[in-house]
Amino acid sequence: MNISQINNINFGAKYIRSSQVEKYNLQKGAYEPAEISFIELNPENYKDYIAINDFSLSLRGKSDAFSIADTAELLREQVLSKDVYKIYALTTQENHFAALKPDKILAIGELQKLGNKNHELDYLLIKPSLTGTNEKKEFKKIGTTFLNMLKTLDKVESIAVTSFSKSQFYKNNGFRFIDGDIPKYFWRQRGKLK
Repeated sequence: MNISQINNINFGAKYIRSSQVEKYNLQKGAYEPAEISFIELNPENYKDYIAINDFSLSLRGKSDAFSIADTAELLREQVLSKDVYKIYALTTQENHFAALKPDKILAIGELQKLGNKNHELDYLLIKPSLTGTNEKKEFKKIGTTFLNMLKTLDKVESIAVTSFSKSQFYKNNGFRFIDGDIPKYFWRQRGKLK
């Protein structure tokens, strides 16, 4: 994929880098690598704000989706600081965007800065058709790819996440379980924090 180093995306979001997930090839009956884009959304931009809300509405019944939309609203109104709260997405769009298409978003997440390079993943939402045990979902490895992209951000040395899920998802992605009243998982860059 040939993406210019200059951020030529004109919908407000910032292209960070491309990555790969697995996409099901119906003709071959197997998964193959597929290029996706990891972006940082800018809720102060109207098109990004609408894309976040439209994606949230597509996740009917998921309260976390409305929480991300609420954060986007508060960032748009400058009640929350964009230096503390960031909203990221994985999308199948690659470049030369006229607008972010909500149906092209595979996952969206909210990262909150807690300290110098310490962060908390407040929410990670994956398109419902891409979760669960359905063996022939269109894309796989969305959540893992999203976490890996967060781990490569320059200003991220650690990530904490609260999860009541019995799934091994965070453990399988390098997070350590921290037992307590509220179940937390913690990841840190090797050699960075003691």
